[in-house]
Amino acid sequence: MKNGFTLIELIVTITIVIALALFITPKVVKFSNDSKATGYKEIEKRLEEAAAKYILEQYIPSSTTSMTITSQMLYDANYIDKIKDIDNSDKFCTATVNVTNMDTTPVFVAHLTCDNYTS
Repeated sequence: MKNGFTLIELIVTITIVIALALFITPKVVKFSNDSKATGYKEIEKRLEEAAAKYILEQYIPSSTTSMTITSQMLYDANYIDKIKDIDNSDKFCTATVNVTNMDTTPVFVAHLTCDNYTS
């Protein structure tokens, strides 16, 4: 009756586990980083949407050709909540939205600054 593994079986098993770990770990890290980047891009998109709403509802004159809207302005006017950092939920991010071509077709570009991310 056989109890336990032979030395060869043990070495092969450990080798397989190490190989799997070496193969899977970079994939998990890449997936995590991609998810964070996607999250930051989603925040930027929401900032741009909030800025568009801000311009419409705050009656910014159409003669204004460009302006910068800060996240603090959007927060103070209740268009957004404070922006928590995806990497560290104890910290907050700052942002600006540059708006150009306001007299024709407005273009919104958000710039987000967090501890480990800057757009």
